[in-house]
Amino acid sequence: MPQYITAAEVRERLLGKVKFTNDPADENAVSSGFLEQIIEEAEGEVELRLSVRYEAPFMCETGEAFGALPTTTRVQVQTLCRMESVRRVLAYDFGRGSAVEGENYFKGLHQDYEARLERLVAIREGQFNQFKYPPLPGLRLAAHNSEADDGFSGRVLVTSDNLGDGAPGQMPSPQETIWNGRLYEP
Repeated sequence: MPQYITAAEVRERLLGKVKFTNDPADENAVSSGFLEQIIEEAEGEVELRLSVRYEAPFMCETGEAFGALPTTTRVQVQTLCRMESVRRVLAYDFGRGSAVEGENYFKGLHQDYEARLERLVAIREGQFNQFKYPPLPGLRLAAHNSEADDGFSGRVLVTSDNLGDGAPGQMPSPQETIWNGRLYEP
């Protein structure tokens, strides 16, 4: 049974493109049972592709269910799941038994899906495991990534407890010169 989206949402996206039926004997339409399987496959694929950054199944940082996530995060994940479900239905069924050619629609959807997915797991060029963008708000990070992925790409935000002063004593002072070997005193 699908966890993040419903079959009705997928049907709505495919209205006028694919026929659906509750009769498994109808060979010219996608049966409800097959659609449920496709949605489960799609959700699994999205979880797998995002698992480099997020824990699967998707849940809140606090361990609460998916439905408790902030709206922006929920919409992002659900959109990916819907897009992957639609892609799979189109790959299996679009234009079957008719003169309709859905390849261009499929290609456009595929490009959009890959771009959205890439944005969520994009790594900075020339960096090792530093993500380009902050993580989705509230979504639990994968165990192998939870300490490293702070959303700031490894940037140091605070270097000391002093407001704008030099580095603390355990580090070389920026005021120390090679000639004096001690702090510069005006």
